[in-house]
Amino acid sequence: MKLLDWDEKGARIDGKFLSNRFADDIVIFSRSTSEAEVMINELNEAGKEIGLHTNRNKTQFMKNPWCEGEKIELDGSLIAETTSYVYLGRSMSMENNMKEELDRRRRAA
Repeated sequence: MKLLDWDEKGARIDGKFLSNRFADDIVIFSRSTSEAEVMINELNEAGKEIGLHTNRNKTQFMKNPWCEGEKIELDGSLIAETTSYVYLGRSMSMENNMKEELDRRRRAA
């Protein structure tokens, strides 16, 4: 994945652009859906080169109300939009609603 030219893509935090990647769980931060679309397709192509494939059933996107764009395509197919997802065991949403996270953890206990 070092081949990806993402030095100027993602969310700028303390002057650095970040996109979270952890083993096979990946969250891509971007400034627009068009940038996210480029990044997900670049990641998909880089993965293919080393024998990895994107699970389209698990691939979704989430955006805040100020995000430009409405859709993201991966290899010409639309990716589903979601309002929340679980990443590394924690429920994530734009509202950062802890009630949903606490309810999810109670159900799992």
